[in-house]
Amino acid sequence: MHKYTIVVFWSNEDQAYIAQCPGIKEFSLLSGISENMMEAIEILNEAIEFSIKTLKERNYKIPESNLQDYNKIESIFDLDYKNKNLKKARSHSLSHS
Repeated sequence: MHKYTIVVFWSNEDQAYIAQCPGIKEFSLLSGISENMMEAIEILNEAIEFSIKTLKERNYKIPESNLQDYNKIESIFDLDYKNKNLKKARSHSLSHS
């Protein structure tokens, strides 16, 4: 399973949440946009999954996780897509060895 950092923010211009996957060149044009935060995340997640499937079919390298690139994250959330549940997992800076 591949894990990528997802950033979600509210856009006053679009009046919607925008979910993006920063720092991954192959996903730089992908975003999820919705008035509902979880739906924006789900839309982006589906786009990433489709992109990974396409990359595999074409024998391209799958981007590695970019979680280590974001070593000062204040809040990390666990996402349960099936139950549409967003719960706070922990709040601290990440450190990787």
